[in-house]
Amino acid sequence: MKIHRYVTTSRAEGPGNRFVIWTQGCPIHCPGCFNRALQDEDGGTSIDEASMIRLLDEAICSQETSDPLTGLTLLGGEPFFQAAPLARVAAFAQEKGLNVITFTGYTYEYLQGPEAPRDAHALLQVTDVLIDGPFKEDESSLERPLVGSANQRFLFLTNRLSMQDFQPNQYEIKIEKDGSIRINGMGHMNQLMRLVKE
Repeated sequence: MKIHRYVTTSRAEGPGNRFVIWTQGCPIHCPGCFNRALQDEDGGTSIDEASMIRLLDEAICSQETSDPLTGLTLLGGEPFFQAAPLARVAAFAQEKGLNVITFTGYTYEYLQGPEAPRDAHALLQVTDVLIDGPFKEDESSLERPLVGSANQRFLFLTNRLSMQDFQPNQYEIKIEKDGSIRINGMGHMNQLMRLVKE
């Protein structure tokens, strides 16, 4: 599968401490997309699902005692563009007791229909919370956690999480071993500027 990047621990991409995978490639191309660099399916890095599962397992084991992982978040890009390998990663996460949040620019109804991406059903089966719908510039809103427009929905496919588990939007700044700075999460730009100044 193709990914843009992953982080082994984050508190800005859903409830609790999460392993996060940003997939590479998206055929939807929403105008005003927040992650435009992730649309190109020729970009990113190739990794096989066995290697990603190994990375996830290592993260689970290394954080068991200090700050245990509670979930896996799949975003992008478009996770359903690579549904089959991600479904196997998500199934492993659930076997290890993690909940799974999957973002998609498709609607839930479309993913259940005849024109859905291949193996969409497999990824839906191992998703606890589906955050669906394309980003719409004319409905832009940061009032709810993790979504950028009012049309996007939180669909709770299991009872492992509820809306009460989600915290307000926040940014995370991580300094990598090579000195590079990574920012993830979302919110108003003044929040980010205040965090950078601090």
